[in-house]
Amino acid sequence: MKRVLFSLVIAFGAVLVNWLILGRSSPLHEYFLRHGIENSWLGLNFIPVFLALVVSRNPAGGNELVYVVLIFIQWFIVALLVSSFLFRRFRKYS
Repeated sequence: MKRVLFSLVIAFGAVLVNWLILGRSSPLHEYFLRHGIENSWLGLNFIPVFLALVVSRNPAGGNELVYVVLIFIQWFIVALLVSSFLFRRFRKYS
């Protein structure tokens, strides 16, 4: 249960970070353009970007709802894998 909760927090955090970096309504909109963080974030999320483009069949851009759901799924899976190693290590020492 701890692993799932940890993964949910990380996944929701990734969606929030995505909005802060890329969202048009974000208070930090266009701030990261000068610092290169936007391109790094899109590089980390290449798979959701690509899958959103494929699902929408629109070469100009994918559906944002699909993109956000795919980001959530990607980071949930990553956090679940990381948590399996973290919680196994803590359980070993306790």
